[in-house]
Amino acid sequence: MTFGKLSDPVEFRTRPYEDCLSGMSVTHYPRYSIDMELAPAETIHAKTGTTYDDLRLTGDPVKDIITYYKSNLNNTERLWWAGEDVTDIGRMKVRLASTLTVAERKNIIEWGLHFFLKY
Repeated sequence: MTFGKLSDPVEFRTRPYEDCLSGMSVTHYPRYSIDMELAPAETIHAKTGTTYDDLRLTGDPVKDIITYYKSNLNNTERLWWAGEDVTDIGRMKVRLASTLTVAERKNIIEWGLHFFLKY
């Protein structure tokens, strides 16, 4: 994978694709989060105990990733998608409002106000 920034200062970075995959995101199946400075132990493949080739050659490429994300949830959190169809994944976790910290609640309210006032 090559990343280029053409604004000042111009910068290019190149790394093997599988070494830059930090997690899974949304919009198409699967879409990976990219981090060009990711440490080897922080890749989604290191976290799930798979390799990129194992994952891409399986019939269900995100099964191990879903298992990993589910194993990191507490009893008030859920993965965000309809059923097991991961093509509909939104944000990866949903939490009850009662479990949010005061800072998290404030952040959500401020984001909502900003969004509301913008439109």
